[in-house]
Amino acid sequence: DPMPRRWASAAASCVMPPPPRGSQVEGPRIVVVGTGIAALMCIRSLAKLARSGGEPALRGARLVLCTSRGKLATQMGPKNQTLPQPGKPFFDYGCQYFTADEPWFAKEVQRWSSLHLCQALPDGAVGTFSGDKGFSPLLGDKCWVGNGGMAVMLDGLLEQTAREFEGIVELVRGFPDTNRAVRALARRQTGWHLTTKGGDVLGPFDYVIGGFAQHCLTDPFLTSGGEDCDPMLRCLRRVESNQMIVMQVSFEGELLPMQFAGAHVYGEEALSWIGNNSAKPQQSGKFGTLGPQHLTLISTACFGENEFNCNPKGYRRTAEAEM
Repeated sequence: DPMPRRWASAAASCVMPPPPRGSQVEGPRIVVVGTGIAALMCIRSLAKLARSGGEPALRGARLVLCTSRGKLATQMGPKNQTLPQPGKPFFDYGCQYFTADEPWFAKEVQRWSSLHLCQALPDGAVGTFSGDKGFSPLLGDKCWVGNGGMAVMLDGLLEQTAREFEGIVELVRGFPDTNRAVRALARRQTGWHLTTKGGDVLGPFDYVIGGFAQHCLTDPFLTSGGEDCDPMLRCLRRVESNQMIVMQVSFEGELLPMQFAGAHVYGEEALSWIGNNSAKPQQSGKFGTLGPQHLTLISTACFGENEFNCNPKGYRRTAEAEM
């Protein structure tokens, strides 16, 4: 077994040391930190190369993927921590849909579809909306969504990847047990070590790959690494990121006349997106969810930036009124 299952287990306070040089399992020790598609595709690409032997530098590689709670999909609950349940209304909180223009990614998405984890929305279900023109469908390109929400899709893909590459990839989940979520890193003589919220130490690793990009996450993570992380921290701080406000809205009573699953909004100062989660597929693959309409509203970048900076304590109330 190239990587014993306990090698990166957060159940122990310290992870096993690297194998002795010259052993059969010798290879780079790589950890990927992230919960989204970027982290998933990174670990899968590395695992394929390690298993095929096509890349000599990755032979015998031991790979670890550390995840946390991604803001992808939720049911109405405290701090977006309620996982979607089969047949129940849900909200896509982060990514609303994705396209697959590149042939290699289109092939990968088809694989996800064959696992019954995602499917394309009907043509024209996504479009644009404005006050004077109403809804205008965007036709042609497939718009993909997760069955039961993006979080359910990603959760299924992570589990499938761990099974497919068992012995090569170790999955350390930081949710629902948040004590296993990685919070800090440090470079020592033996390599990089990661520390979880609960105080467990993972490592050592030769390489640490970050699969997330929000400043509120990258800043504290890289700052914990001290001067060894300063060059990367300075680089990422030069990157400007949009700040947007996301709202989950549930409407009781008569259904709103919405013949779309999502719409990019034009001509509004505060609102840029309306997502009709009730028109998306459930975990069973069947389209539509009975009951109150569940919408995801996303602000414009300008409105979100202004409210976060000028109204940090009252932006939620303002967003509820304006959006």
